Parts: sequence; structure tokens; C-alpha cells
Amino acid sequence: MEFKDYYQTLGVAKTASDKEIKQAYRKLARKHHPDVNPGDKTAESRFKEINEAYEVLGDPDKRKKYDELGANWRMYEQAQQQGQGFPGGAPDPQQLQATMVAIEQACSLIQVQFSSPHPRRRA
Repeated sequence: MEFKDYYQTLGVAKTASDKEIKQAYRKLARKHHPDVNPGDKTAESRFKEINEAYEVLGDPDKRKKYDELGANWRMYEQAQQQGQGFPGGAPDPQQLQATMVAIEQACSLIQVQFSSPHPRRRA
């Protein structure tokens, strides 16, 4: 999947304020709206791109992830929705707890096995 520069799509700088992003979105959405351009596939496509860009840049959390992760931001979003940790990132706390319990149980079994007062004799 190709990286989309949402700032470029809306024609704003990366340092743009929320207000500037919203103004740019509204201006472009009005200009390329399908009702204003009936039957114009190019305007319809551009309108969808503008909406996608605003969906990300208009939401502070999504914008932060987009700024931090660049092209990988969508993969991170999908992994979070599926309940998976981000590759290379911290695992889900519940998943970590379950793993720790399983490791403790395995260690206990190994300890019992090797600390038995009656070692097994080989035949």
C-alpha cells in the first residue's frame, strides 16, 4: 500500500493547527463534493481522499499516530483493533499476565521434577 501524505492532500503544513486543518477540509470538500460535480469521477475520487485525510488529521489521537509512525500508522490501528500488540511494541497487559502465569506454572513443574527426593534410576 502506498503512503499517502494527508497534509499534502489537504494542502496544509505539518504544523497546521486543528482550526487550519478543518478550514482546509471544508473548503476542499465543498469544491469537490459529488453534488456540486455530478458525474465527475475525478472530483468524486478527490472528495474521498479529502475525507480520508480529514478522518486522520481531524482526530488528535489518529494524527499523533500518523505523525509518529508515518506509513505504518494504519497497520498499528488494525493491530490494535484485532487486540494484537504492535510488532516491536509492548504486548497487551492481559496477554502479558497470562504468559507470566504460564511461565510460573512451567517453572514450578520443572522444579518439582528435578527436586524429587528419589531420583529415578536407569535400568
